[in-house]
Amino acid sequence: MSDIDPRSAPHHTERTVGDTTVVELRGEFDIFTAPPLAARLDALTAGPHPDLVLNLRSMTFVDCTGLGVLCRARNRALARHGRLRLVTDSRGFRLVLRVVGLAGVFELHPSLSTALARTPEAVAAPAATDGKDAQTTVPAVLLRSDGEVDAETLAYARTKIDTVVGRPGLPDVTGEVRITRAATHHADRPWSARAALHVGRCEVVVLAEEATGRELVDQLQDRLRRQTDKAAHPGHHGHRKPAPPWRGGSPIPRPADGSGRTADSHPA
Repeated sequence: MSDIDPRSAPHHTERTVGDTTVVELRGEFDIFTAPPLAARLDALTAGPHPDLVLNLRSMTFVDCTGLGVLCRARNRALARHGRLRLVTDSRGFRLVLRVVGLAGVFELHPSLSTALARTPEAVAAPAATDGKDAQTTVPAVLLRSDGEVDAETLAYARTKIDTVVGRPGLPDVTGEVRITRAATHHADRPWSARAALHVGRCEVVVLAEEATGRELVDQLQDRLRRQTDKAAHPGHHGHRKPAPPWRGGSPIPRPADGSGRTADSHPA
């Protein structure tokens, strides 16, 4: 039995093909293994006109930390008038990119040979300008995850969130939804979610907790719908107006709540 911790083993190798640096990732690309590669990619994209190919075909898992490293490397390369390509034939990875709003951002190739072919017209991402890091187009409501959240749950959550915030009559909705799956297997409700949104000028915070990912997303959708409705239509969500003084109501008007904040954290 080996005494080597798999997480301490090298997770990427590097070689040069012509003027291109090829970096191959192996195994899991997550919060534990990302820092060494992030530092190396920063070094490789520090000079002018960096030319990088990241081979992800041996990568078995990627989380939000790994995606963040890839986005940073891509932005740094484009900002310095360079190029970064990803080699992958994984439908799961492409699904993850689509779920988190990064579809079309990276230049993707199914094989190393096509990635090394110099065909500028194949570049899918726009070039950076003015020496600044390129900005990616992402959904108004970002979806992030912590722990081992599967792509199917993320795709289901993306659909439900878009259904809620894309309804006619709502003001602009921005913010973030974070889904977490706890590593503790004996927990009754290992799945949790927190949504922090701005609905027009109103802030909405929604919490949810459930036993499975699908149940969590369904609960989150119901609470998001209720709270975004309240934020978009204040005064029209079931509260009756106080009775006037001549009908027994208080003669002193109640001050309006000007906080513009609503929250939903009812226990399931």
